[in-house]
Amino acid sequence: MDLLCDNMVEEILVRLPEEQHLRRASAACRRYGDIIRRPGFATRHRELHSPLLSGGVVLHGVRRRCPRVDGTAAHVRGSYAFFLPAGAGDASASSSLELDLAGLLPSPTDRELAYLLSTGAADPDAARRSVFIVHSSSSAGLLLCCRGYVNPVHYYVCDPVARRCVALPELPWPPAFDKSGMLSVAAGGGGGFQVVLFEKRGFAHGGGHLDLEVFSSDSGEWAAMRIPRPQDLAGFRCFAPPHLRHDGAAAYWLGFEPRDRAVVYGAADHSIRLIPVPRRVHDPSALNRFVGERRGGALLRYAHFDAAEFEVWDTDDATPTRWALVHRAALKDVVARSPRAVAAKFVHGRIVRHIHHHDANWNWCSSFKLIGFDPVHDDDVFLFGATNGSGCVAAYSLTLGKLSLRCKIDTADGSSSLCGCDMFPYVRASTTSPRADIPGMVYTNA
Repeated sequence: MDLLCDNMVEEILVRLPEEQHLRRASAACRRYGDIIRRPGFATRHRELHSPLLSGGVVLHGVRRRCPRVDGTAAHVRGSYAFFLPAGAGDASASSSLELDLAGLLPSPTDRELAYLLSTGAADPDAARRSVFIVHSSSSAGLLLCCRGYVNPVHYYVCDPVARRCVALPELPWPPAFDKSGMLSVAAGGGGGFQVVLFEKRGFAHGGGHLDLEVFSSDSGEWAAMRIPRPQDLAGFRCFAPPHLRHDGAAAYWLGFEPRDRAVVYGAADHSIRLIPVPRRVHDPSALNRFVGERRGGALLRYAHFDAAEFEVWDTDDATPTRWALVHRAALKDVVARSPRAVAAKFVHGRIVRHIHHHDANWNWCSSFKLIGFDPVHDDDVFLFGATNGSGCVAAYSLTLGKLSLRCKIDTADGSSSLCGCDMFPYVRASTTSPRADIPGMVYTNA
């Protein structure tokens, strides 16, 4: 090593997989320590060894909302965010990675801090930790985040691997309702991007229009837009929040009435249209459904799950709105095939009771929640279940027809249950250069 120049030694040291190896190398030799402390070395090491490079999903939930002492507002006690590597099987129950979302952003400005305290943050420390994911753009390996849970106006585009971000201008219209949003990045590596915000409820309550707030990197400004309710949506009722495409191209609101339709918002041309979806038979509430992308993003996948059976449908290659049934399983068979530990904690106590009497009880509801599809392996569908103050996330394998435990979440403190809007697929090839994504990004942790 003494015969090698510093640049060659740096290339060797940066490939050490663990930070503890770097600490040992730094303690063993002053020269190694000087190289490891070079500006940018820590960032390069993170980019080469981040577990997020494997691809997977981020689970992001909100802790209990508690009333403030003065009774004027409510604050969010906190949040949690875990990264689950794709296709890791039962072993991933102990290998999930907790994410520090506040570490992705710089410290809040005085203006941001004052706004967070006025909208419900319990104290300045809670305000600094009040960072939430809005959308993940898997095509670019980026996250759209906001400060604050109640009526946020400060948004950031973040690179969680390199720990870089760019702040968007303050939203000039404080939102009156809960917002959902999408980040789409222009193809070709030019760095252009668009952020679209809209009400989570969409047309759920029969509104006559859809209001949008659109930020374009070309103009550097927010613009307001209103899309009138199309004539063919008369009488349409749907569930909120919508399911979002990973690339930020579209949002889907599944219909409650009629149940065999979904509203699609297209971000490229700001259009609204209806598409057919498979109709559920058993679940009168029609709540436990999910529509999203199959791996690659070109085609759609739809699934529904109730106390009788589980079905998965894919769109046809030639006709994007034609669905084909690709998997069906009775829940009693899922219980029988799943490992005993998973069945005991995740399945048996919650599902089997419903299987025996669901036909006689019209008001029963699904015991599992469909929260999304694996962005790396088409074989896995993610489910969430909660009982007795603890929640579990499992992956259902279409090939094996059984569940595998992925992680446990403590919900004893009143954490909100996960739903489809709380799971964010994240896929980023290790060869992707983060320096070419978004101009103006700054490092938040050297």
